[in-house]
Amino acid sequence: MRLKLSFHIPPHSEIPINYNYPLASAIYRAVKRADSGLFMELHSSKVPKLFTFSKLMIPNRKIVGDKIIVESGNAYFFFSSLRNEIAQKTGRGVFCSTRDQAWKPEA
Repeated sequence: MRLKLSFHIPPHSEIPINYNYPLASAIYRAVKRADSGLFMELHSSKVPKLFTFSKLMIPNRKIVGDKIIVESGNAYFFFSSLRNEIAQKTGRGVFCSTRDQAWKPEA
């Protein structure tokens, strides 16, 4: 299953150029919100993850040093998994919290 996750980032926000780890963490937090058992299964080092995600697509942006400066505020990425359950729980978890900021530490 493949999901396109679209969201708004406030204009003039700065995102680290190396955002993969924070974005992966946000995906894990979304799964945890929807199903803590599945979260623990995915976090186990003995189990293949069976999901992937694309680069962050930000149509209007500029790169300054080690930051991406968001100019328009619109962004999206694709999330794919061979296991429909993982994609469904990720989508459900995203809707549980629309205020998650992947590039900022969780409080």
